[in-house]
Amino acid sequence: MYSPQQEIFTLCRQKAIEVIGKDNVYDYLPGTVNYPFFFIGEAFSQDKANKTAVFGKVQQTIHLYHNDYKKRGTFEKLIVELKTKLREVKNTPHFFVSILDITSRILPDNSASSPLLHGVIEVEFRFY
Repeated sequence: MYSPQQEIFTLCRQKAIEVIGKDNVYDYLPGTVNYPFFFIGEAFSQDKANKTAVFGKVQQTIHLYHNDYKKRGTFEKLIVELKTKLREVKNTPHFFVSILDITSRILPDNSASSPLLHGVIEVEFRFY
């Protein structure tokens, strides 16, 4: 059996790499790194099965961090590029997918020694 949640996670990771490069995409919150970077974070899945197929929804959260709050335009451009690439997706290796909704927000983040920009992208996928 294949996991739609894992396939969508992998898909989001690949699209983030296309936007920002392999060295700036993580599936965990790293310690000391170069900014900006994407963190492919929380995922939620609701699925149903019938005799022949699994179908449902997956919500994937993707975080973007940047350490230069004066570069908000560059920061937002990365968010838009990722959202655009995700909207182009039609399938994973074992499922057809479509996007039901994408939301994004930008938050101030004072968790580091200097102020950060923290973007949160939430993508709701339907799979079948």
